[in-house]
Amino acid sequence: MNVFHPPAPILGSGRVGTGTAPHLPHDVWAYIAANATLDGLDGIFRLDRRAVESLCLTCRDIRTAFQPLLFSPLYLTSHTTRQLNALYDVFIRNPSLLPLVKRLFMYPRDHSSPECFRLFELFNDLHSLEICGDVLEPRLFARIYQLQSVRSLAFVNWGESVDADITAAPNLTSLRSLRLGNAWTADDGTICRSVVSFAFHPDLQELDLSSNEVALHVLQYSQTLRLPHFLALTTLRMMEPFHQLVFRLASGCPNLTTLVFHPLPDLVYVAPVPIKIDAADLTQLSKFEGSARMAICVIPGRSVESALIRRYQDSPFIINQTLPIIFPSSNKLRSLQLLGVVWTDETLVVIGNVLPHLEDITIVVRTNSYMVSLRA
Repeated sequence: MNVFHPPAPILGSGRVGTGTAPHLPHDVWAYIAANATLDGLDGIFRLDRRAVESLCLTCRDIRTAFQPLLFSPLYLTSHTTRQLNALYDVFIRNPSLLPLVKRLFMYPRDHSSPECFRLFELFNDLHSLEICGDVLEPRLFARIYQLQSVRSLAFVNWGESVDADITAAPNLTSLRSLRLGNAWTADDGTICRSVVSFAFHPDLQELDLSSNEVALHVLQYSQTLRLPHFLALTTLRMMEPFHQLVFRLASGCPNLTTLVFHPLPDLVYVAPVPIKIDAADLTQLSKFEGSARMAICVIPGRSVESALIRRYQDSPFIINQTLPIIFPSSNKLRSLQLLGVVWTDETLVVIGNVLPHLEDITIVVRTNSYMVSLRA
């Protein structure tokens, strides 16, 4: 996490080398910086923070390329009031650093503190914002509505609040991706409409819902809206549905091209229920991820080109029944990933029968003690 304590030279107030980038051309350094990460969660190159700080001291070209790594993502998590005030003073003294903060994470307790909110008000060039907390204040939403550059917005483990003015949400002209994590419900069973309202942004392209409960709230709220919604949505990620009603959310997205079902937690078992899909739904779908039972419901009759099918909880992986059903009815399926396959002689025959239809296949075989990945 970005616990921010940069030395003075990195802030532009100290001595910085004036030579050219050592050993490598500037465009190579720029490529490394563009594909690097300090936390190891993404990116091609994993760099140590101290190494980046040292690189920023060599010359201005390298500092220009690597300095953004020290500020984005920026985590406002468990800082003390003193640390938050010191961080605020750094940005006030060096306003040129503010545009470097593109990704901001605001976690429990901090977003409601005056010091944290004062910092939040400084960042006008955010591309990604993630908020986690059980208390969401109206002023927080008022500030979010001002961030015209935000493309990705996430609420993680969010709670009830006094609903803000939701009519301002469409003003976020750059918003394209929304993730709604677990929500704490009020005593009357409702959740914060100010959060749910972001799901109906007219230009939203990606929606990620972490639970069936949140999906139901989004669906129920959508039924109160008179204006069309989900028209721009092309990617929907949601929990494995436990009821036909939950799946209505997916079937109500006419331009959906990617549908992903998150697996239910291992400790949660829900008896499979039949999901019926109208032939007129999901006609644009080209990519599917989910369990075998959902693959049988979704893929047949649709132009799915890529499918990832995973084992569903502790039940036997019904690959032997799944593939013969989905392949004759989906002649465009070219890429297939099978996760958690229980290998049998019958499975080998079934997979062999579909190989002529595929350009790419990945199989993760599950045994009693390990998993083996096969790719062709």
